[in-house]
Amino acid sequence: MKVLISASNDFMKWLGLDLPRIPSIDGKRVGTQKIFSDESTLSWQCQALIEHSRSQVATVEASSRYCIIFSNLMKMTMAEFEQELKRRWLKEALIMAVESGAINNVDVNAMEKQFIYTTMKFSWFKNTDLSVNGHVADTEQWIRSGSVLHRINYLGEIEAFELAFHINKMRKKVKISTKKRLHQSFIPVARLLDDALFRFAQGLSADKYPNTDTGDFPSPYAHYQQKKQDKLVAHGVNEEKTSNVIYLEQYKGVKKLVINHPMKLPTKY
Repeated sequence: MKVLISASNDFMKWLGLDLPRIPSIDGKRVGTQKIFSDESTLSWQCQALIEHSRSQVATVEASSRYCIIFSNLMKMTMAEFEQELKRRWLKEALIMAVESGAINNVDVNAMEKQFIYTTMKFSWFKNTDLSVNGHVADTEQWIRSGSVLHRINYLGEIEAFELAFHINKMRKKVKISTKKRLHQSFIPVARLLDDALFRFAQGLSADKYPNTDTGDFPSPYAHYQQKKQDKLVAHGVNEEKTSNVIYLEQYKGVKKLVINHPMKLPTKY
């Protein structure tokens, strides 16, 4: 699979990088290209927040708007950041999968192995997707407020995780039509979970889903697109037909996911 890192100016300065921009076919939106996630790609918008000589990094996934907050990171190489992102992504995905009831505790090792053995090709670009960056900016404000609340200059790893999970349970809105000011809303934690189950939990599903091999979880991306099209059709923006795609969130109710304990992170997976 492909993993795209869209790096803001501050993030590049923090890592000491000089990255290329995402190519623009029409010459427009240079440096502010939209990023996306689909069945073969996952994209992250990354921003560094430097305060009191401490580095806190916020990265937001393009489709789910799920944020990961990295606390007090030291300056690192691109490869080191990739490993840290994969570590947090994996551990949070495992916790969500178990707590939602999507997989059992006995299947954790199997899902972890699928993640580890998935070939991930990272691509880095100097870019800021303005639609995703709005959620990054919101996360920055939460970080500052959280520091004030805890009366500290920077958040520790546990505080950063708890804050991020609080943010990820909040419903997000994404603009789907400028012409009619239409928005689509969803909960980040449910979307990133569905993505992780589709990619890394093959053969672990106890349920059978339409148009999906037995034991696998369905790809949620066709459903995302269909919900968008259905809303546009309902408001007269286009005339595309609906489909009978069933979304994991609807089938199992995982959008009701609740995690009540703090995450315990190992140093490496």
